[in-house]
Amino acid sequence: MSLTPTQQTTLLAVITANGTLNAQPLNADGDYAIAALLNGPPPSAFWVFNPAISIEALIGAFDATEFMTLTTAQIGLLTIIMGASTSSMDASVAQRRNQFINIFASCPTTKTNLGNLARRAATWIEQILSTGTGTTNSPATMGYVGQISLNDIAAVRGG
Repeated sequence: MSLTPTQQTTLLAVITANGTLNAQPLNADGDYAIAALLNGPPPSAFWVFNPAISIEALIGAFDATEFMTLTTAQIGLLTIIMGASTSSMDASVAQRRNQFINIFASCPTTKTNLGNLARRAATWIEQILSTGTGTTNSPATMGYVGQISLNDIAAVRGG
């Protein structure tokens, strides 16, 4: 995934301001070292909405006893949502999160399980390019998902 010009500017500011990143040589070895650090965990814990929760994981989060208490309307909405999902659900979509919250409003165990699925630990690059607080109770929304490439690092650093 290539970086946008705004993301490149943001990343360059972070690299320049961070002593460890900025100390790396301006060559392929330095780019590799920076990419390795950015693709790892951030300096402090940071949580983001999970953009790809598998349907199997969602089903596994449902408490069987609570599921049996759902109304026909709730099961109908859940069927539509699950049927519209190809292989995963993006928890960064607020409307989708709200639908699950409404369906399982009276199901505390299922809501807790779904909340745990809805967030994941971010990599450092994902943290840098995210919007939000990044706490367990208020995960951030990612502006960039995945690993940063050596080519992106080289482009940002002008190498």
